[in-house]
Amino acid sequence: MSKCSLIKTGALLCLVLALVTTACTPNLGGDNLGWAPVSASFAQALGESTKVYVVSPLSGDLDDLGNLTGQDLGDDERQVKIRALEDFGSGSPRVVWTYPPLGSGTGLVGAFGPPAVSEELGLVFVGGVDGHIYALNSETGEESTGWQRAVRNDPSVEPQPVIGAPVLAELINSETGPTAILLVVSEDGNLYAFNAGTGEELPWSPFRTGDKIWSTPLVQNGIAYFGSQDHFVYAVDLRDGRQVWRYETGGAVVSSPLLFAGKLFIGSFDRRLYALDADDGELEWAFESQNWFWAGPVTDGETVFAPSMDGYVYALSPQNPPSGEPKEALWRHYMEGPIVSTPVLVPLGLVVAAVDGRMRLLSTSPSNLMDGEVISNLPSLDEGEIKAPLIAGAPPNPSLGTEPDSLSVIQRYSVFVAGDNGVVRRISVTEGQDKESIWCFDSSIHRQCN
Repeated sequence: MSKCSLIKTGALLCLVLALVTTACTPNLGGDNLGWAPVSASFAQALGESTKVYVVSPLSGDLDDLGNLTGQDLGDDERQVKIRALEDFGSGSPRVVWTYPPLGSGTGLVGAFGPPAVSEELGLVFVGGVDGHIYALNSETGEESTGWQRAVRNDPSVEPQPVIGAPVLAELINSETGPTAILLVVSEDGNLYAFNAGTGEELPWSPFRTGDKIWSTPLVQNGIAYFGSQDHFVYAVDLRDGRQVWRYETGGAVVSSPLLFAGKLFIGSFDRRLYALDADDGELEWAFESQNWFWAGPVTDGETVFAPSMDGYVYALSPQNPPSGEPKEALWRHYMEGPIVSTPVLVPLGLVVAAVDGRMRLLSTSPSNLMDGEVISNLPSLDEGEIKAPLIAGAPPNPSLGTEPDSLSVIQRYSVFVAGDNGVVRRISVTEGQDKESIWCFDSSIHRQCN
């Protein structure tokens, strides 16, 4: 079987092979430091801060940072750190904590999936390329109130990388009541389940598949849905680890799934987006593009938006096509570059990022059904590539002074995006205002950027 590599420089070598074959199984190099994934815990009231978490290596000239902190950072060069940023809505965010601490000369091997945050437990969870899960105090970054462990508890076996994002879910147990669990997928082909508060593995864990798992699971009603590079899509009951169903596609499945209108939507490296019956896994329909589906699909409650590595975003009706006819797109828009990052919906439209850093706000109901409709070109990332999912939300506006009405909250949406070089931007997508960068922060050197 052909192999393709996603090399640490960020160049998608896979693209060349993808144009001529659908049998290529991706392979991440062991020295890859990750995609600088970002997540956010949004403030719930005025005066509170939004916490932004990013995982990226320190790099470049660290002399200024060393002088600022009074530490020798020579051994921190290229060390991957978890950073918690505090954002009050204006100006540059403030670094609250770093794990491992600055000056320690240690770090994670790398990270690809965005951190998961539990407000109730006060923990932030990161899956590492070293095959470990890090559960840290979300306020301080300390391990003392959290936990850390190898995903596979077998000292005789080298832990395999965690590529998909860790996922929090609630498991209802009739004897003990609700329990927060953490789902983790691994390149060893297993889905693992842990007590999120203690790190203790659930009795039925792991659930085994036939190949690497990069797909970030989706959980609803106690069922986890995800794909594997063994070409199958799985539905697993989290109460006992029982396989509810599985469906075989024609290629590796690394996309994150979407559950909507009774169907599970998920893309494959066979160039098809599948709509499967969520209850039994039966095929409803499939839509074919010109390249892999890597980024996950999203929905506005009416339409499914599916980005492809062919550079197009496809708008699809969830309904089945007429019998015997192929599934057709309602419209499509060309981003002029492959799309790996899962897009986000905001009240104004759909925000999509191409891997080369260009970002656009698209209308979800365009007048031009052939090419789609661009509402605005958003600030791009000039360096680095966008591969991690986009994050969107509505932090309280400090300038209002009083509790805003619901319309104001809807209109003040922002998108958080990170390049694989560690540059993080918060971009305003506010109605009636310029779509501009509110702040730019280079996490590789802990410094504000342009």
